[in-house]
Amino acid sequence: MTSQPFYDFEKGKLSILLTSHCNLSCNMCGIIKEKEQGMLSRDEAFEIAKFGIENKFKFIEISGGEPFLVKYIYDLLTYLCMNCTDNTTVFITTNGALLKKEHINRLAELRNLHCQISFDGMTSYHNKIRGLEHAFEKADWTIREMDRMGIAVSIHSVVQNRNYESMFDLYRYFSNVNYKYHSFALYEPDSANIKELRISPDNAGRVEYILKEIKNAAEREKKPAGLSDYLIVYYVDRIGGRDDSYIHPGLACTVPRRGVIVNHRGQVVPCFHYDWFKYNAERSIRKRNISDIVSGKEYCDSIQHAVTVYGCHGCSTLCYAWDPDFERKIFEPNLTDKMLLDTQQSICQIDRGIIFEQRGDFKNALVEYRKSLQKGYEPIRPLYYLASLLKRTGSKDEALKCFEQMNNYEYNPLYSYYYAHRHFHRGEIYCEKGEFDKAREDFRKCLELLPGHKKAKEYLRKL
Repeated sequence: MTSQPFYDFEKGKLSILLTSHCNLSCNMCGIIKEKEQGMLSRDEAFEIAKFGIENKFKFIEISGGEPFLVKYIYDLLTYLCMNCTDNTTVFITTNGALLKKEHINRLAELRNLHCQISFDGMTSYHNKIRGLEHAFEKADWTIREMDRMGIAVSIHSVVQNRNYESMFDLYRYFSNVNYKYHSFALYEPDSANIKELRISPDNAGRVEYILKEIKNAAEREKKPAGLSDYLIVYYVDRIGGRDDSYIHPGLACTVPRRGVIVNHRGQVVPCFHYDWFKYNAERSIRKRNISDIVSGKEYCDSIQHAVTVYGCHGCSTLCYAWDPDFERKIFEPNLTDKMLLDTQQSICQIDRGIIFEQRGDFKNALVEYRKSLQKGYEPIRPLYYLASLLKRTGSKDEALKCFEQMNNYEYNPLYSYYYAHRHFHRGEIYCEKGEFDKAREDFRKCLELLPGHKKAKEYLRKL
């Protein structure tokens, strides 16, 4: 039985942020209208799209700024929809203010297309937030025309100080639209204009009442509202100041192994929230191929660091809208706590094993490595440390069996160090056994993964 590879893109999402430019200036966004800070070229966008198609992402999202400002947008959508698998959804987010009848007719010809339109309250609320008169009317016409033409649509609303009172009316207003879902997100703690967005703690109870009203109505009417009791409690706690942390801690997060984001400057990151750029890795598609970036050791190492106790401390994103594992962890906090505890214990057991080994307490080191292996979290590391210590303490046959078990897990570049040294240790064991052909093969494999391994080179020279 083999584990999943490092990446699980067929359950994941590729986000392509085509441009920073927008026709609106929403108060929670921070993008300055008419000020373009960057845009992907046509060739760059198509290169990223090809990467998404080849890796069979479940979702390929086109976003911005406002993506319908980009001249090649319809060509890009056509390319994606024609070439993606049946299991891929091509997803585009828009404010809906720019599209005309001929544009929607063209979109209606595309397969697997899903359009998400943002609505942030009823007419007066929405227009004030968007900074454009008639923004609501234009977006309203767009979503209804798309629905009429058979295009899959959804609605996204950011709950903030200016609009929370109109959220239930907004839900009701679109009750006759055949949308896939209507998601309600609380403003992010690091949003632009945060003082303007922040809801007073005194109004937390009112927000709770409105969101529960939406949730209960949606359940009765069988409309997908994207709200749960736990999510509402989390929002209310954040508004009330009782919980200023995050919706889900970064530890054991599935999103970085399923997500790839390319922004308007060509920079590549696994998700929006972690400080990925502190690592010494070139992440620009203007300097390296996107496949080389994503499969590079530095990129994988940064993900591994992020999802351990030493890395990301969490986020408050809508990843649960597309990642079912993320959704389960949010909506089932007891499950989350158990998973996080198991993960933390597994990592700590490896660290304790290393300390015991350094002190010469091999018995307790073996106990800790075996405990970590039983947790099932990143089994390559505990297997490697367990096998290496068994070899060191003279149990060479048992060590070979543990090294062999590493083959049960699909190789990924994250663990190249452990695989390289696994081959070196096996080579030494085979030398002692007089099985020199096997030893040569293992030393060669070690050098393929780690060309600078001096001892492996010396063994090969002698053999």
